[in-house]
Amino acid sequence: MNAALAAADPARIIREHLKLTGSILHVDKIQYPLKDYRRIFVIGGGKASGYMAEEIEKLLGNWITRGLVVIPDYLRPTPRSRRIWYHAATHPIPTGKGVESVLAMLRLVDDISRDDLVIVLVSGGGSALMPLPVEGINLDDEAKVTSLLLRSGASIDEINTVRKHLSQVKGGRLAERLYPATVLTLIISDVVGDKIDSIASGPTAPDPTTYHDVEIVLKKYDLWFQIPKKARRVITHGLSGS
Repeated sequence: MNAALAAADPARIIREHLKLTGSILHVDKIQYPLKDYRRIFVIGGGKASGYMAEEIEKLLGNWITRGLVVIPDYLRPTPRSRRIWYHAATHPIPTGKGVESVLAMLRLVDDISRDDLVIVLVSGGGSALMPLPVEGINLDDEAKVTSLLLRSGASIDEINTVRKHLSQVKGGRLAERLYPATVLTLIISDVVGDKIDSIASGPTAPDPTTYHDVEIVLKKYDLWFQIPKKARRVITHGLSGS
């Protein structure tokens, strides 16, 4: 058991895969010359992302311009850093704390440019910790959908298929907002098969799912008419291509 816990330790995983040689950041065999970037940001969220961020700051120190990572409000001990802020949010049901945290994160990188490097730390739990509903629904609608899915027996892949289509940052939409910066995403998986588009609903990963897939999941578990009307309207518009 101790070996298993050690293997899953976020700080240990970061130390194993990231090295700094002078001004060169090595991520396994990929190199990032830090001097080439005007600014370096660290953002993200998840149950392990706080400890990932803590280790990143130990490694990069003053190379980091600023950062903001969303962590569970029950996490103890709370990670501590000088250049990275930690915002606590709720898990597994999203609340306003998460929305406020995501908005603060987006403000941090609002004027991003091609001369910047953004390190995105993603881990399990990020879906609930980083909510930002699409236009047409509110947080209560998103929370209701999440609650219904969690109680339905749907798999995590199926749950995240739905959540990605009701979010402004899931399903690769965070990556869109970070363009044209260089984006380095570091992911710790809690999903069987390690599908990166499913871990925390893949904020920087291409989304292979469609609104039709969302409809299939909701009808499979008899949730189509249980979800809020506004959420169903968003999905219906997506199905029609509007």
